[in-house]
Amino acid sequence: MRPLVLVNRGAGSGRGGRAWVKLREQVPQVDDCDIVAEGSAAAAQATLAERLADGTVERLVSIGGDGTAQLAVGALLDAGRGDIPFAIVPAGTGSDFAHHLGVPKDPAVALREALEASHHRPLDAVRVEADDGRSSACLNIASAGLSGAVDQAVEAARRRGGGSYLLATLRVLATYGSVPLRVTIAAEPDARDADAFEPLVEGPLWLVAMANGSSFGDGMRVAPDAVDDDGMLDVIVVPPVARWRLPWLLPRFLRGTHVHLPEVTVRRAGAVRIEPLESTQVYDVDGEVFAADAVTVRILPSVLRLLT
Repeated sequence: MRPLVLVNRGAGSGRGGRAWVKLREQVPQVDDCDIVAEGSAAAAQATLAERLADGTVERLVSIGGDGTAQLAVGALLDAGRGDIPFAIVPAGTGSDFAHHLGVPKDPAVALREALEASHHRPLDAVRVEADDGRSSACLNIASAGLSGAVDQAVEAARRRGGGSYLLATLRVLATYGSVPLRVTIAAEPDARDADAFEPLVEGPLWLVAMANGSSFGDGMRVAPDAVDDDGMLDVIVVPPVARWRLPWLLPRFLRGTHVHLPEVTVRRAGAVRIEPLESTQVYDVDGEVFAADAVTVRILPSVLRLLT
C-alpha cells in the first residue's frame, strides 16, 4: 500500500510543474509514493482508474488547483473508492477549496501534512447531472450565469496565475447582462420526481451558485456559511445588477457580505434543478466549463474521506 500522488504540472500556467520540481527536493517522502503526472486530463484519468482498481492505493494526494482536485474526486467516485482518504496540495490558479479547508498555502508544508496525516473525516461532494446523461463531480461549487462566462475568459487567457479569475471577472462584467433561468429546489439529494422540487426563482439572473465550499473565483466568498460535511448545498441567487452598483457590490462578494442584501436569495437544498429558458448554458464546475441545457445539481453526503 502506497500513497498515490496526482500532479498537474500545467496547473496555473505551469505553476504546478514548478512547484513539483521544488517539492521533489523539499519533501523526500515523495520518493516512496506512486506518481501520476500525465500530460493530459484524459491520460491522468485513465492512469488513476488503473491504480485505484489494483487495490494498492493507501491515500490519494492532489497537487494542482481546483480542477486537479475535481479530477481526483471524479476518479475516486467513478471507481467506487470514496473510502480512500485524500488530500489537496494547492498549486494552481484558484485552489479555493483548499483555502476553504484551511490547507497551508505553502505546497511543501501542505504535502508533508498530507503524507503524514493519520486521521480523516467525512466530506461531501457535488454532482452535476445533465439531462443528456453526462455528469461531472466536484468538491466546491457548481454555478450558472456570470461564472461560466468567467471560466471561458480564463481558459482563453494565454497565462493563468494569481488574480486570473478576478481579472477575468472584471473583464466579463464590462459586457455581461444576465441569463434567463428557471431554478427549483428539493430537500432530498436523491429527489427525482418533478413534484419533489419546489419553485425558487424564474427569470433573468446574474448568478446561481450551489455551494459545498465557501469561495470560488480565487477568493470570492460567494457562500460564506457553507459547510462541507452537512449534507446540504448552500444556494445563492443573484438577480441582474446595475453596472453603476458593481464597484460597490464586488467588494461585498470578496468579503461574503452580499448574502445580507435583500435582493440576494439564500437557501439550502439537497438538490437543485436549473433549466435555461433560452439557449444552452455554460456552467462552472469547480472552475471548469460544463456546457449543457437543463441540469440537476446534487449534494453527495459523506461520500469522501478527507485527510486531517
